[in-house]
Amino acid sequence: MTLTNFIRYLRTEKRYSPHSLRAYESDLQQLSSFLNDSFSLENPAEASEKMLRQWISSLKQKGLDSSSINRKQSAARAFFNFLLSNGQIQKHPMERMKSLRQKKRVASFIPVGQMEALQLQQTEERYSDLLRNVVIEMFYQTGLRISELYGLTLLDIDLTGMQIKIRGKGNKERYIPFHTNLLSHLLKYFTARDQLESDSDCFIILENGKQPNIKWIYTLVNKELKQVSTLSKTSPHVLRHTFATHMLNNGANLLAVKELLGHSSLAATQVYTHNTIEQLKQIYQQSHPKGN
Repeated sequence: MTLTNFIRYLRTEKRYSPHSLRAYESDLQQLSSFLNDSFSLENPAEASEKMLRQWISSLKQKGLDSSSINRKQSAARAFFNFLLSNGQIQKHPMERMKSLRQKKRVASFIPVGQMEALQLQQTEERYSDLLRNVVIEMFYQTGLRISELYGLTLLDIDLTGMQIKIRGKGNKERYIPFHTNLLSHLLKYFTARDQLESDSDCFIILENGKQPNIKWIYTLVNKELKQVSTLSKTSPHVLRHTFATHMLNNGANLLAVKELLGHSSLAATQVYTHNTIEQLKQIYQQSHPKGN
């Protein structure tokens, strides 16, 4: 099946994360079901531009927001690019289709005071405490994606050089330096981890010596952030946003933050500058003699 070949290509050649693969597969299966139900078309490779435009209209009618529809369009466009490059179709059916205009995204983040409150709650009595602390601090102090943290091995953590090797999207490698504060968390965690009966080389393991599933990390972070924040979203990605926003608010160069986050384009990093500008406006109002 063509869809199966495409997903295999993303997994083996593009090295997409399991999360990304699930998203692509889900979006494309939904497209395939729509084509089958609406046009009795069993092979999505035979879809026409008209059919795909009707698919987009159906998504709008279901009330999906523009960003969700654009994500599905992006998955479909990548699929047809794959077919075109492999000679399975002669013309790209989405060549003239444009993404929907969407509202400018503002990245949610945890204010410094709330992060400090969360850190003051940290205890170190049990292994589970040390594991919780190191997960939160890894996200906050390095800006990792959840898939990147989940994929870390012991060999990726260089305690002497104080840097972490990350395999990001598309299996691209980058190195992230870290502070002595994170080093302290890592040393305490590794000391406790060494006492467990485990031959796993995974960075994150539970007290039973096994790696948790990725949902465990999401649930942990969500629970911890709910204690200090009223944000509707309290996912690991919010800590990634928080890392970037706090770095920029403290004078970090935008290009440097781009490299630390592993963004392929500066546009993806610029979403965080909105928060920086808002802070500058507040400082201006409070500090400038004509600002009051």
